[in-house]
Amino acid sequence: MIPALKLPHKVHIQAKTITYNDIRMPVESWNTVAAINADIQPIGGEIAEREYGIVEQGITLRMFCNYSSAVQLSRRVLFNGRAYEIRYIAAYRNHIEALLRGVE
Repeated sequence: MIPALKLPHKVHIQAKTITYNDIRMPVESWNTVAAINADIQPIGGEIAEREYGIVEQGITLRMFCNYSSAVQLSRRVLFNGRAYEIRYIAAYRNHIEALLRGVE
């Protein structure tokens, strides 16, 4: 477990929900499923490839947090007023590391 002092940011984990309007058109929305403490660090493509074996355009942040079932690939993270897709998750014995890509 990572000590709370090393997780300085409060982030919100969101899950996508699809509902249908009155003319049966799908409407996508995002709902917060958890608020967790995390450490968010910038990461470049070279580090993502070397440390995680991930080659993907647009990954700019790495998130460290204690285990939470809310952290899943189909979800996103709200941090500093921006949304980031969770693109990769590595679960370790004591914590989770996730790679994030900004949502346009």
